[in-house]
Amino acid sequence: MRHTITKDIVVSGPLEAKVEYQNGFDVTGTHGAAELRIYDPNGREIRTVQGNPNSDRIPAVDNTGGNGWGGLLFRFDGEIAVSAGSTFEVDMVFHGRGKNNVRRQNPNFQGPLGPGQLKYNARPKSRFAHPGQRLASCTRSLSGFSRTDLNGFRIAPNSNFSGEIKRVIETRFYVNGQLGNPIREPLNTPIDGLHVDGRFNSPVRQQSSIFCVIFEVDADKRIDPNNVSADFMMALDYAVLSGAPDNILTNTVLEAPRDWDRPQRRNPELPKQCGLNIAVVMDASNSIFPNGVQAMTDSARAVVTRLEGTGSSVGIYNFASEAPGVGGVFRTG
Repeated sequence: MRHTITKDIVVSGPLEAKVEYQNGFDVTGTHGAAELRIYDPNGREIRTVQGNPNSDRIPAVDNTGGNGWGGLLFRFDGEIAVSAGSTFEVDMVFHGRGKNNVRRQNPNFQGPLGPGQLKYNARPKSRFAHPGQRLASCTRSLSGFSRTDLNGFRIAPNSNFSGEIKRVIETRFYVNGQLGNPIREPLNTPIDGLHVDGRFNSPVRQQSSIFCVIFEVDADKRIDPNNVSADFMMALDYAVLSGAPDNILTNTVLEAPRDWDRPQRRNPELPKQCGLNIAVVMDASNSIFPNGVQAMTDSARAVVTRLEGTGSSVGIYNFASEAPGVGGVFRTG
């Protein structure tokens, strides 16, 4: 059985070779081993898998469902990059009742066997020098949000390089010094080059303050798996209110404008008196991520702290695409 590849691909096992069952012919290992050979376009042998049928390495494919097909599975480790013009050749020994053992590749073979069929896993060959890099990107929850459910996450490049994220493999929390079990909630992960916008079907409760995404990327350079943050950044999308449509960091802008927290005009002079009513408005929109969230939180806390004991009231409000958002009032004492 022979098959020619028509485009550059990366192949992974197992490869299934089957023939249509006709007139009592069966695959047998009694008189010879089965063999899979892969050749490049120049005829150089890339990989060979050899063994007896029904072994662990080459198990038989049963004639299931009465479809008249049967054959072998050729198992091999890893992936094999093959170019257009490469060929797969499969050599199987068949046995027929009352017939001599013969090889299907023998040009003199006239046995009544039907057409052959090959099945294998394949993906397009990467155009980048370092394909198939498996990485883990982790980030810590923002202060005050460690118990807030997660809607999802975003990953974007953090340095100047070319490549594309191929897939998100799984998501996990970092628990007790190690990665916990994969999160089972279904996840949608639209990928655009080196950007991923992952969103769970339903909000996920945080098991710890550290969230990790394991993903695969093809790139024009080797990315250090122990320093992924040098090349990728990640933001978390929090559900501000359980079941509510509003959330923080939707459509995240990964770089906040410079000097975002510096006022453009001087603050007015306030009269020196006790019992002021003060409103603190917190920006929960995209524009303050990632550099501004902690600074804004610290500034608001400092305002409240400085007013302790003055009898003043402070109202906390937020806004995003719409206002008002979630708000509350408390007294400083």
